Amino acid sequence: MSNISKPVPSRKEIKLDPKRYIVSKTDTTGKIVYGNDYFTEISGYKESELIGQPHNILRHPDMPKAIFKYLWDNIKEGKDVFAYVKNLCKDGGYYWVLAHVRMAKNPDGSFRNYVSSRKRVKNEATKKLIGNLYANEYIQKADIASKMALSERQLQRKVKALIDEKPMDMLRDYRLERAAMKLKDGYQVGIVSDTSGFSSVSYFGSCFKKKYGVSPKQYQNLNKK
Repeated sequence: MSNISKPVPSRKEIKLDPKRYIVSKTDTTGKIVYGNDYFTEISGYKESELIGQPHNILRHPDMPKAIFKYLWDNIKEGKDVFAYVKNLCKDGGYYWVLAHVRMAKNPDGSFRNYVSSRKRVKNEATKKLIGNLYANEYIQKADIASKMALSERQLQRKVKALIDEKPMDMLRDYRLERAAMKLKDGYQVGIVSDTSGFSSVSYFGSCFKKKYGVSPKQYQNLNKK
């Protein structure tokens, strides 16, 4: 693992594809253990540069430390967190995302990793508002909880407004992307359905075919390693 020096931030904003997710996973210490192709594409780093590095190499200096304290305090308790994040790219550029961060567990309930699924914040006014709030160096965890973290009551409306997608649609799409990776790795369809959070194999198959155009088994046969 090589040490990476943080770039000097610029005013270049990276435009994100509204239909794609940035996905990364870390261990208990916050070191990156996985990143999808879009993660490496947008960050500007090679996969070999990212694996084993602390996730905070992507932390933009505009982000207050209190944001991440709030995030870590909650996900360590097994709670899902939705938060606005400004990330730093290798070339000094930046991008805004709505991040869904959660703890992933193994079938036996033991810890597997922390997973962050991120999507574009589409509303420019929202990005400006959040940026101004984050500029306050005295921001406290209570401010974040009330203004930045999305309560269940607000979740449906706010997430829809920010990324033009309902929260459950966002979660289902992420689960399907995770399921597709497991199918490529050769896991049985039933196991993939169970470990990806679907209520039944038939529902999983229906959702999967709607997204990918083929059944899980057909997808697996087409992507045999």
